[in-house]
Amino acid sequence: MTPNKNSSSRHDDYTATYLVLLNDHDSTRALLFARDQRYLAELFDDDNGLMLENLMRFGRECPPPGKVAEQAWASAPASVVCFSLDVEH
Repeated sequence: MTPNKNSSSRHDDYTATYLVLLNDHDSTRALLFARDQRYLAELFDDDNGLMLENLMRFGRECPPPGKVAEQAWASAPASVVCFSLDVEH
């Protein structure tokens, strides 16, 4: 009997490990990236900003890793701030 693929590894494929804030002069965009530095989604926060605020509080600021940095700077923001959301490292 062949074992099934571990469901947690499939879950990890879509788990955000990096939160990246792209700051422009008039707005901020929030992007989520996986552990392997794949782009996952753009985060649109609710009106009060609590979701983004909680992620920033939970994460720890870090330099964006290679592929994340390349993708983040591709849209030419004024600044880039990266947070690691990885609780295991």
